[in-house]
Amino acid sequence: MVEHEKAQNGGVVLDANGPTPGAGPEELIQGFLRACAAGVSDDFRVARQFLTPEAAARWNPGSGVTIYSDAEPVEYSYRADGAVIVTAPSVGTLDAAGRYAQASAEATASQAFSLMANEDGEWRIATLEDSLLMAQTVFSSQYLRTPLYFYTADRSALVPDVRWYPRSRALTLMSNDLLASPSDWLVGAARSIFENKENNAEIAVTLIDATAVVELPDGAAGLEPLERSLLQLQFEKTLVGSGLAQQVELAVQGALIEADSDLDIPSYPYVSAPLSALQDGKLVNIQGAEVAPTQAESDFTQRSYSAIAADYGAPAARIVGLSADRSRLTKLVVATSDSEELLAGNNLAKPSIDSLGWVWSADAGDPGALIAVNLDTGARVRLQVPEIGEGSVEQVIVSREGARVVVINARAGGTELLAYAVRRGESGRPEIAGEPLLFGQGFTQVRDVSWISEAKMLVLGNASGGGLGGNSSQASGGRGAAEAGSDSSLGAAAASLYTLDIGGHYEQVRAAAPDMVAVSSGRGLDSAVVIDSRGNAYRYSGSAWNTIATGVTTIAFPG
Repeated sequence: MVEHEKAQNGGVVLDANGPTPGAGPEELIQGFLRACAAGVSDDFRVARQFLTPEAAARWNPGSGVTIYSDAEPVEYSYRADGAVIVTAPSVGTLDAAGRYAQASAEATASQAFSLMANEDGEWRIATLEDSLLMAQTVFSSQYLRTPLYFYTADRSALVPDVRWYPRSRALTLMSNDLLASPSDWLVGAARSIFENKENNAEIAVTLIDATAVVELPDGAAGLEPLERSLLQLQFEKTLVGSGLAQQVELAVQGALIEADSDLDIPSYPYVSAPLSALQDGKLVNIQGAEVAPTQAESDFTQRSYSAIAADYGAPAARIVGLSADRSRLTKLVVATSDSEELLAGNNLAKPSIDSLGWVWSADAGDPGALIAVNLDTGARVRLQVPEIGEGSVEQVIVSREGARVVVINARAGGTELLAYAVRRGESGRPEIAGEPLLFGQGFTQVRDVSWISEAKMLVLGNASGGGLGGNSSQASGGRGAAEAGSDSSLGAAAASLYTLDIGGHYEQVRAAAPDMVAVSSGRGLDSAVVIDSRGNAYRYSGSAWNTIATGVTTIAFPG
C-alpha cells in the first residue's frame, strides 16, 4: 500500500495493490484489509478485486467499520469449515451513520472470511461481513471526527451530535445527515430546521474555493426567512466547524438562498465565572489565582459537604451543598446567607444546577429515577431512568444548554456513563426524552466528570486502554465521585484525567497530582481545576498545572 501526501480534505490518500498471483488464504486477506484501508479513497475499487464476482456485488462496505488496535499483531485461525478467522483487540465500532461506539475493556474484533478458488486456481473471498475491519492508525488518517449541530426545541441553542466520516466524502455525508434526524438518543430533545423527506436521493455538495455549495431539496425553497437563516447557521456551524470549508452557500435548483448571517445562537452557552469553593469551611470565589471570600455566614457554612454545585451567576448567587453523609441537599443564597433544605434521602448523587434553575440529583432509596428540584419554587420532578437498574447514581451533570444530562451509574464491578436527552416544559420543567446513550465503555471506573465544551467532558477515573488516538491509563479501581475529606468507598488505585467525547473517543491529560479526587471546569481544558486528597487546588494552564489554593475541600464552576 502506498501513502500519498494529504488530500484537500486533510486526510492521507492510500493506494493499494490488487491480489498477488499465487497468494495463500492469509496473504490474500492481508491484502484485502490493506485495500479496504485505501477503499475510503477509491470507493473500494481495488478491494472488490479480492472478492468473487458474486461477493463483490453483494458487499456493502458502507454499513459500518470495526476498528481494531494495531498495537498487537492480527491473529489468524481456521474454522472446521475452512473459513479464516481474523482476530485483534477491539477499539470500537462505527455504524452506517458515523456514530462511534467504544469497545469494552476486553473486547476483541473478529471477522470470518470464506474463500474459494476461481477458474485460474486463485483464492478469492466468497463470503464476508459488510462491516469494514480497519486498523486504528488507518482509521484515524481516513476518518474525520466532527459534530453535527441540531437545534433545541425552542431554538435557543445548538446541540452537537458527534459523528465520524470518511474524509473523502465528509462534506456530502454531513450535509445529508443534517437534513435527517439526530441520533436516536437525541431525537426527543434536538431537531433540524428542515428535514429531507422528499426522496432518498443524496443532496450534492460542491467545494469551490473553500466555499461549500449545498444543493438543497426543492422543499427548502418554501422556508420562511427566519428558518432559512437558522438553516444557514446550522450548516455553517457544522461544515465550517469541521475544518473542510470556510464558507457555506445554500441553493435550490442552482439558485442561492438568501439568509441572514448575523444570527448568534450558541452551542455552548457558558459565560466565564469564578470558581466556587469551600476553603477551610468558608465559601470563597477563586478567579485565576485570586481567592475572594464571600459574605455567606450561616448554618450552611458550618456543616461538612462532600460536594457543591453553583448556579450560572458570575459569581454564583446560589450554591447547593451535598452533606458529607450524602443524606441532604441544602440551598444557600449567597447574598443573604439564607439556607434551606431542598432534598433529603439516602446516598444522594453529586448534584448539578442547570441553566434554567433546576438542581438535579438522585436518591439511592428511589432506584431507577433522577430528581430535579426548582431552586425558586421548590417544585420537584421525578424522572424515570429504568436503565440504571439496581445501580447507584453517583453524579448527575446537565449540559450547558440543558438538553442533555450525563449520569455516573455505579454497578457491581465498575461504573458506567449514560447520556439522556432532556425535553423542557413550562418553566423549564425537565422530562427525560428517551433511551440513553451508553458511552465511555473504555473506563473501568469514573469518579467525577465536568463539561469543557458542547461535545466533550473531563473525566477523572481509570481507563482500560484502547481509546481512539488516546494514551490511556491501565489503572483500575474506585467507585463513584468523591471529593477531599469525604468518606469514600473508592479503591486504592489513583485516578487519571481524560478528555472524553460524548461519542466515546478519549485522550489522557497530564495529571496535576497523584491523588486527584475531584475536577471542575468551565470552557476549555485551560479552565480545568482539580483538587487532591490533601486539599490542594490546581488550575490547568498551557499544558501545566499551577497551585491556586490550599485547604480546599470541594469545588464547582457553574453547572
